[in-house]
Amino acid sequence: MKLLFLDFDGVLHPAGSGRGTCLPFEWLDELVTLLSAWPQVRIAVHSSWRETFSHEEISDFLEPLRSRLLGPVPAGPKDSAVLEFLRALNQESLDAVLIDDAPEDFPSNFPVRVIVCDPVVGLSGRAVLT
Repeated sequence: MKLLFLDFDGVLHPAGSGRGTCLPFEWLDELVTLLSAWPQVRIAVHSSWRETFSHEEISDFLEPLRSRLLGPVPAGPKDSAVLEFLRALNQESLDAVLIDDAPEDFPSNFPVRVIVCDPVVGLSGRAVLT
């Protein structure tokens, strides 16, 4: 399985908007296009939105990717929540990456590759899409 840990603020829309005020996500189409070449990729949400909205609401926000959504990671700090989610999956072979605009939330030795977005341009930035 290939797994994408997804943040929302600064990734699917510019950072600084309040939770739920920036729907539909400005750059969701970029993610849909990017993932079209990777049908085996599943998505786990580590965005702080997971603490405000239900799994069903998050599925609605990510509607074009709903079939790929595994769900949100547990509550708590992003780094430990992502690791807890991975432990719960108990997969022997798992290829995971994480997209976020706040690399400081993850230690330098974090076992999942962190792809950093510019919080102003998120997924629309060329550096992220290459």
